[in-house]
Amino acid sequence: MKPKRLLFLVGLLFAASFPGCGAPSESAAPEPFRAPPIAERSLELTEHTVTLTDGSELRYERGILTVPTRRHVPNSTPISLEFFRFFGPEEGAGPPILRMMGGPGWTGAGDRVQRQGWAEFYVLPLIAAADLVIMGQRGFGVSGALECPDPEPLSLEQALSAAARDAARQQAIEACRAQQEAAGVELEGYSVPEMAADTVEVARALGYERIQLLASSFGSHVGMALMRMYPDIVERATFNALEGPDHTFDLRSGQWAAMERIVSTAELKAGRSEQNPLRTFREMVERSREEPIRLELELSGEGWEEIVEPGESRKVTLELGPAELTSLPFLRSTSFSFRWPRWYAALEDVADGRLEGEAEELLWRWVHPRLVGPAELQLDCGSGITAGRRAKLLADPAIDWVGSHDMLDDCAWWGNADLGDGFRSDFRTDIPVLLIHGDHDTSTPISNAVELLPSFTDRHVIWVAGGSHGALVEAFEEPGFDRRLQRWLQAGDRSELPDLLSVASPF
Repeated sequence: MKPKRLLFLVGLLFAASFPGCGAPSESAAPEPFRAPPIAERSLELTEHTVTLTDGSELRYERGILTVPTRRHVPNSTPISLEFFRFFGPEEGAGPPILRMMGGPGWTGAGDRVQRQGWAEFYVLPLIAAADLVIMGQRGFGVSGALECPDPEPLSLEQALSAAARDAARQQAIEACRAQQEAAGVELEGYSVPEMAADTVEVARALGYERIQLLASSFGSHVGMALMRMYPDIVERATFNALEGPDHTFDLRSGQWAAMERIVSTAELKAGRSEQNPLRTFREMVERSREEPIRLELELSGEGWEEIVEPGESRKVTLELGPAELTSLPFLRSTSFSFRWPRWYAALEDVADGRLEGEAEELLWRWVHPRLVGPAELQLDCGSGITAGRRAKLLADPAIDWVGSHDMLDDCAWWGNADLGDGFRSDFRTDIPVLLIHGDHDTSTPISNAVELLPSFTDRHVIWVAGGSHGALVEAFEEPGFDRRLQRWLQAGDRSELPDLLSVASPF
């Protein structure tokens, strides 16, 4: 492990050791948080096999569980939830593993199960310890997908106006909600508490009295709600890339710090000593306040039919100030380590003034706006944000270099979804947990995990140096990690698990 990384991670551990670090506030108690009641359900199971690369066959079940959309409402519309079950050892197995994926937006395991090598990588290491159930998410894929059409393409004049773009987005979001309500969709049922109850219902339908959770990112957000609402069914939990009850909106400073570490990793790997291109980009953004960058683009060909006549081209002048520069597409492409080399190359281009490719992609996105789906809006806006975190979010200086949170506006336009501060506040549990988080994670910054440490009184933490949003998967690169993780999953034994791991750089 590089000394610089070690010092950074030790600093996190030192800061987290203080009792007040990340503790819930002492403000007035919010309204109590209510768990959905467990409801009547119906279950369908079909048996399948997948052929592994060694020619052997692995048996599994595909399940469809039908439950009410809103469990506390009589005669609520039924919704069908997809899941997949893989079988662990017949003797000495640990509690069944309920795998909860990130998002929101996971469309389910579906066809992935039959892809060559998928089961070997994502299933076999886990079923060496216990049964594995991979959950779908209500509102996505087979599990009752909700959809709204994207807005019509904008004219060039509209696309070049921030006010016109916002107005079109607001109109589309409000129309989407109206369309769902007119169709009789019970939007209130697309919430984290209902999703947590889905997991409990699947477990009980399969005859499991006690379970363990294995959850990543948004899945950990749901998992923490489940631990709070139904603690008696959870024996232990493993969370990767933590998203706490009040972490739906990430602090830009945490994301910026992770990007700085990615750049440092790239430069160390290349043995470079020249100026940091991320620092150069930040300086470019700051200069653009006084002197915006003017770019002339020549548009032609496929993708521009709405604003360019066939066989012709059109010159467009873009003026790039801070809002435009922090909206360049490359800034949102850092979640997983396999993307970092391409991201770093784009960053170098931008820092060197080669902005045309990014600017053209940005303009294309302005002309062809896309909406966040109705289930994602309802889920994220429902989880919401406390007033204290919102104030911290808006005062974060890194907004100037990473960009503002458009989702705050989206939620204001969507309306009527917030679960309240009772959902977001005062989360604590004594259920044993294993927490895994990468210090290069830009989607759920490592500061999330540090803030949450006091919430878990029986915890073991693995800080993954060089780890991305997929730090759990990357940790399997460490020799012997799979065996040590299996001891935890099977027997609850954390004695052999490390505190620190360093994973290979993709550069």
